[in-house]
Amino acid sequence: ANFTKCHPLMGKELDGNGVFQFRSGCMRVAFLAMDRPEIQYMGKECARVMNKPSVYGLECLKHIVRFLIGEPRLAWYFHEQHMYSIVEAYSDTNWAGCRVTRKSTSCSVMMLGRHCIGVNTSTQSVIGLSSTESEFYGGVKTACRALGMRSLMSDLGVKTTVRLSFDSSGAKGIAAKRGAGGVRHIELRTLWLQHAVERKLITLRKVPGTVNPADIGTKIM
Repeated sequence: ANFTKCHPLMGKELDGNGVFQFRSGCMRVAFLAMDRPEIQYMGKECARVMNKPSVYGLECLKHIVRFLIGEPRLAWYFHEQHMYSIVEAYSDTNWAGCRVTRKSTSCSVMMLGRHCIGVNTSTQSVIGLSSTESEFYGGVKTACRALGMRSLMSDLGVKTTVRLSFDSSGAKGIAAKRGAGGVRHIELRTLWLQHAVERKLITLRKVPGTVNPADIGTKIM
């Protein structure tokens, strides 16, 4: 009972002016989230019920508003640095974080030296049957964004390489080998990452979860 009272995917649907206010609030949050990565997770959860806004979705939106009232300002500092040749891509996932659909949330953080150049949080389209599988899917999405950033940098005349960082040894192991191996239920369309690693378009690295910046987009602030 307590769970249904707090989850945005469950509960009574809004009607009339409440629907308009909820959708308007969600779009404002989506706009702010481009510069406030700490609200991306909750903003994404609210956006999941844009089609059929619910009372509990509105409660989640109010949670974001209360947080922003308490923390109205975020300062970004971009200190002077030399041009780095490595795009650092950090990936993190909360396995089966949605209690209704059991889908996981992935977060990708792009760093160029000390500068954060991109944060993205999204719900995975497939259901990971283990935390390792979920982390691997998150790494695949992060790799997509990192290669896109590499192409953009190339268009600007800057040659870069991509280093993908996991806090999961199992996910890093799947990305480093060839084929599905013992994980036979894995989505085959994601195995292109192994080919990219083999071609040395992407290098892999294991980082402790305590220092993984992508953790910010997989939990409630």
